[in-house]
Amino acid sequence: MRALLLPLALLTACGAASEAPSFSATYRAKVGAPLTVDLNTSGALVWSVVEAPEGSALWALPTHEGETFTLTPDVAGDLLLNVERCDAQGCVWGEVAVFAEAGPSRAKRAIGGSSVLDDFDPFPDVNDDFDPLPD
Repeated sequence: MRALLLPLALLTACGAASEAPSFSATYRAKVGAPLTVDLNTSGALVWSVVEAPEGSALWALPTHEGETFTLTPDVAGDLLLNVERCDAQGCVWGEVAVFAEAGPSRAKRAIGGSSVLDDFDPFPDVNDDFDPLPD
């Protein structure tokens, strides 16, 4: 496994000022090579794909404590981000496509959603039951 771990970088936290700061880990890995990352930092589960040099993927992942991220290529060559989060109640797991290879030198924009965990709410202060067009 060939991967270069770059230093942890502090991301600007979105949301309430009372929330814990989000820490981001940025990784670079050769396309087609699996990368497993186990981080123990606090923050929101939000990922983004940034510019990728030829033959590599570059992305940022703020994490929850105890989560394990695994990046693996699928049969189509897309890279999939697998997230497993375990606590005293058990484990939750999810998967999202990170990006698709767009030729020999560039990567497409991120595809998929920003959350892969069933219990993750990116907007906890928003009323999910609000119906703008009630019957």
